[in-house]
Amino acid sequence: MKTTRNLFLLSGERETVKYVLDKLSFKGLVTASLGTMVDNNYLDSAFGRNKSVVCYARNYVMDYDIQRTVQGRRIHRIIVSKTYQPIKQFIFVGSEEPVEKQFARVVSFLGCEIGDLKTNTADTHEDSSVVGTCDYCDYLRGVFIGSKRLIYRSKLFVILATVGQFEHGQLLVIPIRHIMSNAELTDEEMAEFKEVLEDAEYLIKITYSRPSILVWENGSGRSGANKAKDSIVHAHVHVYPTKLTAEEVAKTSGLTFENISLEDIRKYAENPYLLMRSERNHDVWKICPTNDVFVPRQYIRAYVAEKAGIKDETWNWRKYPFYGKIQETVIQIRMAVSKNWNSAPERIKQNMVFFE
Repeated sequence: MKTTRNLFLLSGERETVKYVLDKLSFKGLVTASLGTMVDNNYLDSAFGRNKSVVCYARNYVMDYDIQRTVQGRRIHRIIVSKTYQPIKQFIFVGSEEPVEKQFARVVSFLGCEIGDLKTNTADTHEDSSVVGTCDYCDYLRGVFIGSKRLIYRSKLFVILATVGQFEHGQLLVIPIRHIMSNAELTDEEMAEFKEVLEDAEYLIKITYSRPSILVWENGSGRSGANKAKDSIVHAHVHVYPTKLTAEEVAKTSGLTFENISLEDIRKYAENPYLLMRSERNHDVWKICPTNDVFVPRQYIRAYVAEKAGIKDETWNWRKYPFYGKIQETVIQIRMAVSKNWNSAPERIKQNMVFFE
């Protein structure tokens, strides 16, 4: 999994470095302007928000305590020049390729994650009431993209097999009403969500005999502000069979979580958040508000894949949708329910979808 909390030192002529720094505006990157001294406090502030730092090499305070603050993260030197040099960690000012794209490519080569470029509002979601381009709303209206994947439909929710099944049994619980996150659920929807989540776990357990299930949501905030247009902002909760637990993520990610009840989530409706259900106590949920904290795209999916021993980027559903595995998961779950029909809960019998 690519790392956050890195320090990138740009070396080169002062004005050339300034030109590059002025162009770098990434969601997971703090850009220190020319002349800003980057010391322990500066790095602590950025790393505490799970972000990396880029600065002019000469502004870097060299007595920085790597072990205390960087915690094993790496420091990278990148050469900036108007004269081409055939090296990997290099930005060629004067190339037809924008320097920000060159920087992103170098960062990726180094195994680091700095997120998307910050964009103007024309490139981001502006209004949660706009549903015309929502993939989930389209799907529920019968517009199929890639594969049919409906497994279960209740009055207010559906369960779908997720796109990007790098392992079978990865499900989504989705409200039929277009909202940005579960923090906007009504009382009726909240009560039904708990039942549907219980049913999703039942389906995984009878099909795959996997007792450990991770449940999480990447809440978008009420407006979806700063979310890229290719992000799905219709609320959806991931339900995955995995050995990874919320406690392990909270302990190893470096992010700060607080324990809440599911009903308390409504206090967080305005801004984006990362929410996970505790494995030890299913009445406890762990939340990390992310309006000023960098959480990479598909962050928990990458964590799950790493826990499963997957070293490449097959966790990235945009690159690897695994449409065939979607259909396999749907068939496997339907077969398991049919086999266990006599003992299946009544809600399962009422809401399972066997044909689509």
